[in-house]
Amino acid sequence: KNKYLITSGNPSLAIQNTIELLRELGINFPTNPNIVHVLISLIKVQNILRKKTFQELSSYKTATDTKFIAAMKLISIIGSAAYFASPNLLPLLILENVYLSLKCGYTPFSFSAYGIILCGTLGKVDKGYDFAKLALNIYEEVGGIKSKTKILHMVNSFIIHWKDHIRLTIDPLWECYQSGTKTGDLEFSFYGMIQYAFHSFFAGKELFPLEKEVALAAKSFENYNHINSRYQIKIFHLVLLGLIENKENPLLILEKGKKHLNEKDIDKTSVEANSFYYNFYNLFLHYYFGGYLEGLKYAELALLSSSSMLSLAIYPVL
Repeated sequence: KNKYLITSGNPSLAIQNTIELLRELGINFPTNPNIVHVLISLIKVQNILRKKTFQELSSYKTATDTKFIAAMKLISIIGSAAYFASPNLLPLLILENVYLSLKCGYTPFSFSAYGIILCGTLGKVDKGYDFAKLALNIYEEVGGIKSKTKILHMVNSFIIHWKDHIRLTIDPLWECYQSGTKTGDLEFSFYGMIQYAFHSFFAGKELFPLEKEVALAAKSFENYNHINSRYQIKIFHLVLLGLIENKENPLLILEKGKKHLNEKDIDKTSVEANSFYYNFYNLFLHYYFGGYLEGLKYAELALLSSSSMLSLAIYPVL
């Protein structure tokens, strides 16, 4: 049910339902999370990690306590919902999952998610990269094929590019997209496709073949009620079409194209994330075509909506 709420554009209700279930399992989260809550959770996790080497972490143990397995699954399910609808809650979910993993048994999700915090929020790129590699090394044995799509997305969308060239993320993100369509993990399959398109674009892939791939993806997204993915892929498709066709003022590509987006493609509870992508690509277009002053305005607007975007490859542009 909560997965459906997330994909159908109601992540806030999914979060609310899951927080109540977690409370029944004895795991509580604050109603209004803030930086103090995050720091307390971070200290709790780091205190445990100080006692473990990476070699010890690699010699993982599988979780057996059904209560904690259920809790970790619930947290991982609403992680993406919090990413869009409740950015202040997201680090608390990740850190609690890491804590439970270290105490009760590992999940590759917890290590890859912790890597995202290390890279994007704390600036500890080397450690974040190591946790990403750890997640890639253990996911098949710990999480099985069902966790593949999620791990490939998280590692290659948010972590690998901090140390390796962005080109090295493109094939894994395409594999993420293909994997999710086969296993039914469409949510993370779509996320992988979106980042594949972004990374391919900034790595210099030719526009015509990329536009065809994005057009096919946008069409396939129409068959599923995943509003965030549909909106973001359409925004990016408009940018590609504008660059290729170039029939009018390119600085107005998104402003004019936005009018043709269906209202159903705009998720009101994920305004921040959608606003970030819209303003970021307006910034790109204005900088590319020489509208620098107007571009600065879009940069400021994108920054205001960037609290959950810190680990993305495109964020440092701001």
